[in-house]
Formats: sequence, C-alpha cells, structure tokens
Amino acid sequence: MLLTELIASASQHLLNHGYTKLTISHCYVCHWNKFSKTLHSNVEYDNDLLVNYITQQNGNNLLLLSPEKMSRREYIRYKAFRALDSFYKTGTILGTSMSESVVRQSLSQGSNAVLNSFMKHLEKLGFKPTSKKDYYVVVHSFLYSCPFETMNSDQIINYLLGFGSKAKETAKNTQKVLKRFFLFIYQNELIDQDFSSLIISTKKRKNTEIPSVYTPEEIKLLLNYLKGHGNNCLRNYAIAVLFAVYGYRSCDISTLELSNIDWDNNLIRIEQGKTSVELNHKLTDFCGNALADYLLNERPSTTSNLVFISTNGKPLNPSAISSMISQGFIYSGVIINGRKHACHSLRHSLASNMLEQGANILDISHTLGHTSIRSTMIYAKIDIPHLRMCELEVPDYGK
Repeated sequence: MLLTELIASASQHLLNHGYTKLTISHCYVCHWNKFSKTLHSNVEYDNDLLVNYITQQNGNNLLLLSPEKMSRREYIRYKAFRALDSFYKTGTILGTSMSESVVRQSLSQGSNAVLNSFMKHLEKLGFKPTSKKDYYVVVHSFLYSCPFETMNSDQIINYLLGFGSKAKETAKNTQKVLKRFFLFIYQNELIDQDFSSLIISTKKRKNTEIPSVYTPEEIKLLLNYLKGHGNNCLRNYAIAVLFAVYGYRSCDISTLELSNIDWDNNLIRIEQGKTSVELNHKLTDFCGNALADYLLNERPSTTSNLVFISTNGKPLNPSAISSMISQGFIYSGVIINGRKHACHSLRHSLASNMLEQGANILDISHTLGHTSIRSTMIYAKIDIPHLRMCELEVPDYGK
C-alpha cells in the first residue's frame, strides 16, 4: 500500500472511531506527514523505512523501547508510529474505540459527586479550561477503577502500580493530579484518611535545572535554514525571529494578533498567556521586516485577526510551533549534543546572550516578562565568564 494511502486510511479509521479531527491531526497525522515528506510521494509503505526514519530522528528505535523510559515527546511519537504500523499490519489500531474509553463511562453516585466538587474547586482556583480537562480525565479514570464509596489504600496502590506501562512524564503528571485530589477530599472532610501520603513526591527543587542555550552563531544557522526551507518558510522564519529577539513563549506566538503590532509607533504588545502580564517591546527593523515579508507575501487571505495561521487558515497550535523549531534545529546543521531544542531554548538563549553581553538580571527579567526575579536567577548558572571571576583556589592540605 502507498504510504499516502495508508495515512489517509488510518486517519479515516480514527475518525470513524470517534476521534476528533484536532486529536487526529496533532497526535497522529502531523507525525505521519513528517515521515512521508522524507520520502518520494509514491513510495510503498515498509516497516524498515519507518524504523530508519525513527532512528534518524531520535537516535534509537522508539518502537523497541519501554514506554516508561520515554519522555513525553518520545511517547507521543511512539504512539503515533506504532498506530500507523499496527494499522498496516492488522487494519485496526489498538485502543481506538472512543465510545468505550474510560472517560466516557458512568461513575457511581458518590464518585460523580466528589468529582464535581473537585472540579468546582479547580474553577475557584482559576485553572484554565485545558488544565481542568486534563485533571478531569485523570480523576475520572481513577474513580472508575476505585469508586469513592469503597476507596482504600490497597486499591490505590494497585492502581498506582499500573503506571509502569506509562511514559515517565505521563506517570509523573498523573500522580501529581491524584495527590492534589486526595488532599482535597481529605482537607474537605469528605474522607477520614489522607491517601496523598501514598504518592511519593517527585517535585524537583525549583530552578535546579541548567537551561539549554545556543550561541548567536547557532541561532543564525537556525534562522537561515528556516528562511530557505519549507512551504511556510517566511512564516516560520518570522516566528523564529520573534522567539530569538523577544523570548516569547509558543502560546504567546500562537495568539499574537494583528492589532498587537503598532507599526506607527514601532511597538509590539502581547499579554502573556502564562502570567497575564502585558509586555511592550520596541519593534526592531529586523523583526518588522520579517513580519512584513510574511504578512505581505505568504500569509493566506483570511478574516482571522491572528498574525500566524496555517495554510488552511486555521490557528497554529503551540505544539506545532514548538515542533517546527525543533525540526529546524535538527536540519539546520547545529550540533545539538544532547541539548533541548524546542522553542523555549530560544528564550533561554536570549537571556544567556544578554547576560554575556553585560545586561543585568533586572533588565533580563523585564524583557522576558518574569513576575519574579527568582525565575530569572537561574540564568546566573550559565554565565560562565562571571562565574570564573568567583573561582577559588583549591586549598593545599598537603599529603
């Protein structure tokens, strides 16, 4: 079967089994299409071609790894490619009966009541819709297996043991949600035992991780690659320029509107999605030219007020933007050498390069829109020139 036909058939299979078009596009088809673009248009599907592609992209064959050892990004790719290969071999994809998925099943009366109370609690705390949806799915799945009326330690431990088959990040995030849920039902006296103690905290000390950063020369390689490759090269180049110059987050890029660009006063304004803090930056000639080139010569005709849109006129998903930057780093010739290489690495690189050029922490904090100076202090760890000035001689205690 031709690869293009296989992708089309597998996509229709998912659609027929209740998957939304958005889920199919972002969790499956986008990965399949990237694989397809590396081959000729009329190539026949072959497992060896898939394995070669996965190995080239990830450094190993994800299909042979255990999910619990994977990062979240690796697990998403693993799930997508396993589904494609499964559909080719069997004509079906395991786990695609959405009508029978756990989240669609009814809960007991007590479980349903406590779940609704927990969701109202999250609403009061100001959780965003996407976060509330994620919490709902996790807690609903748990209560389906461990009904509230009969919940006990043994049930919970057995449920937690099943996390061994999940990706590491998925298991970690699920435990975090359940720990919050257990604390909620105990503190609100809905239950007389604190089950949160059954979950060992995996929380890292804040700001202990060393950011992945790139030099101006490496970022220039990335920008040059994006400007000359792909069907949306002007759009992708403009997005990367905004990342590199202003350190925006992907969620801010995806929601940037035409009205946020003040051409008359050379300003660009955004309200950060993460902190709701408004940021105002001078629109440099470099950024202005990149934006104008895209808006005038490549952006599709549409009524949307968003600056960056897909070829079909729909909004860009933040994960798609991050994936574009990641792929750009891979193919640009930059030696990644184990560093993270999604869009947030450009934000880290801006801070690092500003620090190296003599900017103070307060200026960097203002540029990035941090609400706390503590968030910016992490970059002091990568300021090698100034750290060398603090070096101490090793005492000679003799032998």
